[in-house]
Amino acid sequence: MGGTSDWNDFRMFDIPTTGKPRKRGFQSRSGNFKWRQSGGYVIDMRDMSYLHLLNAIKICQATGNNGKAEQLRIVLNERATEGKAE
Repeated sequence: MGGTSDWNDFRMFDIPTTGKPRKRGFQSRSGNFKWRQSGGYVIDMRDMSYLHLLNAIKICQATGNNGKAEQLRIVLNERATEGKAE
């Protein structure tokens, strides 16, 4: 097909390091330390409540989204160390 049609076919996929196409996930293109809520709103992970962070980690584990889960854990660790630095 034409170039534009081919582009439309492939832009629905992210290409991981294995070379196999992977369909974009729920958090695709939401940015670094951002979380896309179920309504489609993107928020900063640092603005999320403690329970919201824990629930988001559970969702990431269930869907295999390890990158976002790691970002969420970093935010939790930042909160845990707040006030302890001296």
